[in-house]
Amino acid sequence: MQCSFSFCGKDVEDIGLKYAPDNADTYVYATSAYNVAEQDTDFQDGGHFYGATLKTKQFVLRCYYENTHVSDGLMSKIQAMFKRGRTGKLVFSNRPWLYYTATVTNLDVSRMINSRNGIVTIQMKAYYPYALTNCTLVPNDENRFDIAANSALFETAIAPVTTFNSLTSQTTILLYNGGTERASVNVGIAGNVGTGISIYNRTTKQECDFVGLNGGSSSHYVVCNGRTGNVYWSDTGENAFIYHDGGFIELEPSYPIDRTMQVSVVSQGTTVTAIYGSFDSEMIGKYIYLDGAFRKIVNVTSETELTVNATIQQIESVNSPVATMNEIVITPKSDMNLSLLKFDYKHTFA
Repeated sequence: MQCSFSFCGKDVEDIGLKYAPDNADTYVYATSAYNVAEQDTDFQDGGHFYGATLKTKQFVLRCYYENTHVSDGLMSKIQAMFKRGRTGKLVFSNRPWLYYTATVTNLDVSRMINSRNGIVTIQMKAYYPYALTNCTLVPNDENRFDIAANSALFETAIAPVTTFNSLTSQTTILLYNGGTERASVNVGIAGNVGTGISIYNRTTKQECDFVGLNGGSSSHYVVCNGRTGNVYWSDTGENAFIYHDGGFIELEPSYPIDRTMQVSVVSQGTTVTAIYGSFDSEMIGKYIYLDGAFRKIVNVTSETELTVNATIQQIESVNSPVATMNEIVITPKSDMNLSLLKFDYKHTFA
C-alpha cells in the first residue's frame, strides 16, 4: 500500500498530491541526529562523555501532482495547507497510531515539469523530536501486528495504574512507558507534603521534589510539566512554581518487550519455570507479569528457570510478558498526606 500523510487532520491526497519520498527520506521513524556533550583532555588519554540529546527532527516530504493545471486552484490549496509556520499533527498512513507535532519550515513548488505536472517538497520540523500515541493497548484492528512489533504496548489491560490517593508514607510504585524513547511526565499532586517530598525514579536516576503544599483536591491540584518545566494549578492555570523544589522525571521505555513467554509455578514460591520461550541474564531487573501483578526478576538460574521477588500462588501455563518498568519511590522528608498523586504521559517513540 502506498504511504500518504496528513497534516492538521487533512490528507495530502485530498488536495491532489501524492507522497513520493526520496529513498533517504522514506523511513521517517528513524531517530533524529544527536548532540553529544563531550570533552577531550590534555592531562589523560581520551576524554569524557557527558551525555547526548536529540536535535530537532526534520521531515522532507516530497510529493507530486499530475494532470492538474497549476492555475486551477492546486497551488492555492497547497500554499494554504502548508503555510509557513503552521503547526499541527503530522500523521503517516502506514502508522496512523503515531503523530508528530510538526511545523512547516519551507515549501518548494518550483519544480514544475510542465503546467499540469510537477513536484512539491514540504519541509517540516518537530521541535519536540518524538512521536506520541493515544493508544493504551494493542488494538484488535488492522494495525495490531505493526503496533505489537514496534511498541511495548500490552495486549490486555495489565499496565500499572498511574493515579493514587491517600498516600501517607514512603511508597514504591511501578510506571510503564510502552514506547521506544523516554517519555516526559506531568506530575499532578494535592494534599499535605509536610516539610517536603521527593519523587525518585530508580530506573532513570531522576528526582522531582515538592515543598510547601497543603491543599488542593482531585479537581484542583498542582501540575509539574516535565516537558516544558511549567508548574501550575490544574484548573486555573495559575502559577504554582513555589511548590516545586526542583527536578523532573521521565520514564524509560519498556521496549523491547518479550510477549512470548509461557511459564508455570509448580507450587507456592518464587521460582518460575519456562514452558515456552527461554530466560537470559538480560531479564534480571525487568518485570514479569504473574498472579495479577508485575514481579521483579531477581535472578536467572538457567534458560528455563528464574526467581522473582514475591511468592506466587500455583499457576500453570500462563502467558507472561517481560518488560522494563520504572520504579518510582515517593519519600516524605517528615510526614505527608497526599490526597492525589497522578502521572500523566504519552507512550513515546522516535
